Amino acid sequence: MSVVPAERKAATVLAMMASVGCGQPTPPQLPEDGWGPSHGIERLDPVAQRPAVPRPKAIPTKDRKRWSRADELDSLQPIAGRGRSEHVDGELERTVAVNDAAAGYAHLVPGGSVPTGALVVQRHHHPGSDTLLFSYVMSKDQAGWHFIVLDAHNRVASHQSLQLCARCHGDAPSDSLFGPALGRPSTQP
Repeated sequence: MSVVPAERKAATVLAMMASVGCGQPTPPQLPEDGWGPSHGIERLDPVAQRPAVPRPKAIPTKDRKRWSRADELDSLQPIAGRGRSEHVDGELERTVAVNDAAAGYAHLVPGGSVPTGALVVQRHHHPGSDTLLFSYVMSKDQAGWHFIVLDAHNRVASHQSLQLCARCHGDAPSDSLFGPALGRPSTQP
């Protein structure tokens, strides 16, 4: 069995994520589920040659509830830079913000970790816009990482069946995080 360096593995995962939906146009509007297109997600994963994990089902808008930790979101510290999102077919831009427990995220290196209590939020925007479309949230407790999708109003849009999040982040080189220090391109807002 060959050993794959962490940087190469991370690049492979990012390439796989970017390839989902290649060549297909992105709809101008986000669907009601609140987190955008996911063209071709049911097809065979081109890197791992295993069936891709299906996209999670959204909570209908009328049934969504404000996230229990939504009040913490305004106090998060932004991580410098803005760039193309590695999620949602790569058509949106992302910003990242963390709580004090996840402050080490800004300097995360392969093999690094963040403590229990860490909260990492990736906010998604149309290119050039500051209007929030939705957020992907990772929160860490003693049992590990939990993945949540929030809509633009900080209501839980999905929290169950997020196997795709867990599978991809399970391959991350640093405590289920890819981190900004791994050379992802970014631009200043």
